[in-house]
Amino acid sequence: MEIKIEKLIYEGWGIGRDKSNRPIFVRKSVPGDFLEVEITKNKKTYDEAIIKKIIKPSILRVEPPCPVFDRCGGCEHQNIGYPDQLKIKETVFREVLERNHIETEILPIIQASEPLYYRNSIRFGFIIDPSTRP
Repeated sequence: MEIKIEKLIYEGWGIGRDKSNRPIFVRKSVPGDFLEVEITKNKKTYDEAIIKKIIKPSILRVEPPCPVFDRCGGCEHQNIGYPDQLKIKETVFREVLERNHIETEILPIIQASEPLYYRNSIRFGFIIDPSTRP
């Protein structure tokens, strides 16, 4: 199935739509990407998919600096240039507040002096093999 990614939402999912206008959430996608995707999960009101092929990359798409970006879940927007990341994150934050009927002043995001290597924490995921349990 081919879709165009409209925008990013919370947790880094890109949203595209199928021919019936059903939302399709795609990780590691970039707004403006034209993709061939494969549905991996059918939910009640949307589907989840993975990228099979980037047919036409977004003008916002960049080569991620991290060699394990495609396999890791730690930095969800490295495939977008840093200035565009900031704009997208601010938009996503505003949408979350609006959806929850929270009205407040939002100050612009302050750009980091170093857009990479500034984190001081890491998330690990583990899978326990049931055959190794005592």
